[in-house]
Amino acid sequence: MSSDQNIQQFRHSSLRLRLSLFLMVAVIALGTLGYRFIEAWNWTDCFYMTIITVSTVGFGEIHPLSTGGKIFTAGLIIFGVGVIAYGIAGILETIFLKQMIFFATKYRTQRIISKMKNHIIICGCGKMGAAVLDELQVEGEHNLVVIENDPAKVAALGDNKLPVITGDATLEHILKKAGIKYAKSLVATLDTDADNLFLVLTAREMNKDLNIIARSETESNRKKFIQAGADKTVSPYVAGAQRVFN
Repeated sequence: MSSDQNIQQFRHSSLRLRLSLFLMVAVIALGTLGYRFIEAWNWTDCFYMTIITVSTVGFGEIHPLSTGGKIFTAGLIIFGVGVIAYGIAGILETIFLKQMIFFATKYRTQRIISKMKNHIIICGCGKMGAAVLDELQVEGEHNLVVIENDPAKVAALGDNKLPVITGDATLEHILKKAGIKYAKSLVATLDTDADNLFLVLTAREMNKDLNIIARSETESNRKKFIQAGADKTVSPYVAGAQRVFN
């Protein structure tokens, strides 16, 4: 099953889950109101009787039931148990599909990256990282891998259909997943100079021939980046993202 089919199935499952939850709440509400109207119990007893009835735990009646209450309870069991079973099945299906999509996407990403050579790794997709990504794509560069630690930003990158690795770009095993040994360039656009500096040191150690461009917050730190192994530094306050590869 393709990833698009998985996503469509997950969306269908999500709709089913919402319907299931709505029906479960409706059954509990109707059961509570029914006992209140038929037996005139307090709200707590009505709610409790509804829960033990639809869950079939078999605790027994909390108060003697009238004939109308018995008929209502029988109907609640027949209808309510089915709704609860349907709801539980919907919850389990959604959890299963979510995990399946996660692992399928992860496998697909690693399979794509394993075949890539001379690609560009963009580490951090904040304002500048996103600008660099957009500029490279406008210029026709699609041999790209993105590393991002923020799940919200990772989700936003989904429309680009680029291989995206979720994780800390300063860690060696994350850089290995991005295929750093076979990459031609790395763009360090993490949030702080400290993170970018550590990333440059790690990346240079892992690939001596890598072209490294680092984002520097201040002009005074540019020398440190060059000493750490960066080939070029770019300040967001000095140069636009379009000049990164000029």
